[in-house]
Amino acid sequence: MEITNVFHKLFRWIFFFPGSILCGVASYYVAGFIGVMCLCSAGFAPDGIISRLYILIQNNMICAAVTIYCAAWIAPKHKRVIGIVFATGYILIFLASIPMYIHIGTILNRLPGHIGAFLGSGAMLASIAKNDINSLRSSN
Repeated sequence: MEITNVFHKLFRWIFFFPGSILCGVASYYVAGFIGVMCLCSAGFAPDGIISRLYILIQNNMICAAVTIYCAAWIAPKHKRVIGIVFATGYILIFLASIPMYIHIGTILNRLPGHIGAFLGSGAMLASIAKNDINSLRSSN
């Protein structure tokens, strides 16, 4: 095995987690911008309650799905396992944070985002578990 190949795999193992988080954050803002543009062109006020709910659910759904996909895609081996673990961890983190938001009293502000994250994580978990994603099929 060449030394450059070893460094390439090491680099991918080190940076798959921060890289996937950065991709998820970027997708959150891009989806928000596109969502606001679509809502404005359809005649909805961007600060209305329907627009806010739509943007929260859509952004968190896309952010969760992109974060999970990028983690599995960047990792050099065991892509499917990493995708399943990442999706399950994402769902568990949001489930664990719900009691905290209930205690603070901000559950109604956070609930649409949680619903979107559950939908995005669940969709990616189902797709990865069923082996539907072509770029993740060649993994061990």
